Amino acid sequence: MANAYAPVPLKGCHPGLCTVWFSALGATAGLLAGVVVGLNLVAIALRLTHFWATHARTPQLLTLLFVTGSALGELLALGVLGWVLRRKDDSLLRLRLCKTSPWMGWIAALALTAFYVVPAVNGLHNGAAHLPWQQIFFDPSFFHLYTALVVGLSAGLCEEVFFRAFVMDRLSRAGYGWVVQIAGSGMLFGLAHGLYGLSQGWSAGLDIMAHTALLGALYAIVYLLSRRSLMPCIVAHLLNDAIVLPWIFLQMFHPR
Repeated sequence: MANAYAPVPLKGCHPGLCTVWFSALGATAGLLAGVVVGLNLVAIALRLTHFWATHARTPQLLTLLFVTGSALGELLALGVLGWVLRRKDDSLLRLRLCKTSPWMGWIAALALTAFYVVPAVNGLHNGAAHLPWQQIFFDPSFFHLYTALVVGLSAGLCEEVFFRAFVMDRLSRAGYGWVVQIAGSGMLFGLAHGLYGLSQGWSAGLDIMAHTALLGALYAIVYLLSRRSLMPCIVAHLLNDAIVLPWIFLQMFHPR
């Protein structure tokens, strides 16, 4: 199975075992650093424009700013990754974002989306948000449209490039089979999001890490079923985050 799902080899690219894990951890750290930079850029812009003097710190506004900073940071990290790859005679184009996927990849991607979105929507409906499903899916407000598009597009593209295409292809070229590729992709995905969640406390951070590690491993399986076409993973990730995350972030900024 490892050979069947192997990426197109790069000329002269034979990373060692230590090197490839260092590269994978470095990519994860780079993505997190990009998010930190993006959030700080938004904070600096708010201070320079004296934004808080005329705007109340509502949960909706805090969510909009958090989403903006996070997306900006992920896009900056993606740009840095592209620059690093070019210096190594590689490029983001080799990650084959638009490669055709077999039907099995698309079926797996849509099934995974339903598996996570349906329970999450029910949880939002019955939990703290008390949102009817019509609002979750069809709210035409600027808050909903902006957060859904920005979160979905930035996370769906950037995180799939980092944790599926980049990490898994490097592990494959280093000689690791599909089990290690799936586990490595999932663990790094969980680590990145767990560190995100530490602002909510250690318990919340570890819980988020465990759940997102499982989700990352499932995305990795979709990636392999798609014959390393990234588009089904991007679409599944986009739909999941666009539907669920705006309301989760909104709950996060509600006073307790």
